[in-house]
Amino acid sequence: MKNCVLKPGPSLLALLLIVSPAQLPAAGQAAGTGTAAARKSAETIVWADWTESAPSVVTGLVGDVAVTYSGAIHFAQTAGGGNFWQPDDAYVSEHVLNGPATSDIITAGGGDALPYTITFARPVTDPVMAVCSLGSVSLAAAYVFDTPVEILSDGPGYWGDGELVQSDAYTIGGAEAHGVLRFPGTHTSISWQNPVLEIWSGITIGVAESDLTAVPEVDHRGGLRLGCHPNPFNPATTIRYDLPDRCRVTLRLYDAAGRLVLTLRSRIDEEAGPHEVVWRGRDASGRPAPSGAYYFRLDAGSDSETGRMALIR
Repeated sequence: MKNCVLKPGPSLLALLLIVSPAQLPAAGQAAGTGTAAARKSAETIVWADWTESAPSVVTGLVGDVAVTYSGAIHFAQTAGGGNFWQPDDAYVSEHVLNGPATSDIITAGGGDALPYTITFARPVTDPVMAVCSLGSVSLAAAYVFDTPVEILSDGPGYWGDGELVQSDAYTIGGAEAHGVLRFPGTHTSISWQNPVLEIWSGITIGVAESDLTAVPEVDHRGGLRLGCHPNPFNPATTIRYDLPDRCRVTLRLYDAAGRLVLTLRSRIDEEAGPHEVVWRGRDASGRPAPSGAYYFRLDAGSDSETGRMALIR
């Protein structure tokens, strides 16, 4: 077995109750049950081709879309190695025609204080995640996501045949579970945590081939049209926003732990219209910021929006 433990771990039911209230669905919101999976017929998935790996960042492509993983890594395979996606029973279903075709995989041990994050260079629709060996027969584990998720399939995999279990719209648990998850809607990033320390569980990401043929539009009804380009980036990126009226603006940059890195704009009066600010990957003291995910928050008058970016050294 992958995991060797000296005493029984928490039950899967108990584990799935260990969720921050901020991550639970709001009152009256239905928990994910997988019924949304029926909205789509079987799709050919373009799985990530992971090409470069650093201590806390892995980069690659999903079709022509650049993708970045940031967070703790147990090990990452980007060129050869054991194929943990075989057998592929857990990954092929009435919704997904093909499992991951190569041995590319990113693994983490869980129990990390900071989240794991996948960032896409442009918005993608209904991305999917293949999961290898979430938990073990004696140590249940769970992924707690920042966006609603649904189970498309599970079944026998490389390490066992545990089931994926959904406790609410954001939380997927398992005990030696393998399968495919889907994140309905349009996304530029997905973050999650695994509160349980295990040896490792693995993931890769993909997008339906049909969804890569067109660039989905971003909903800018919030009015500020906040974004940045390029993303991921090295060494600099340009943050852009559009003010509907003259107002006072504050723009701050935070790391993945929520610590303030740099204030780019501080209560500056700006005219209506488009604006841009360049961040050159340095903190308030001028030191190079490390690789990883960063958040930029724009407060403009009574409005505010937050974006996410990934710095790759």
